[in-house]
Amino acid sequence: MKTTFQVLKAWGNQVATAYRQPRLALVALQRGDAEGSSSIIRTAAAVGLALLVLTVIVAALVSIVNNTGSRISGATFP
Repeated sequence: MKTTFQVLKAWGNQVATAYRQPRLALVALQRGDAEGSSSIIRTAAAVGLALLVLTVIVAALVSIVNNTGSRISGATFP
């Protein structure tokens, strides 16, 4: 299984190649390059999943900080 860095690096290389040689990228798309299409779909799914996990982590941290802050501000100190 490839790491996220390896997948993003490969995707970056594909984008760079498409930028330098747009005709080849267009021919691959017209041909219905199955490997390229599935690679793009897998990359998009990996990025989407990473963003979803990051969103859940940030939401949990914000919730913890808000709850802790309300307890501290509501506390009475002798």
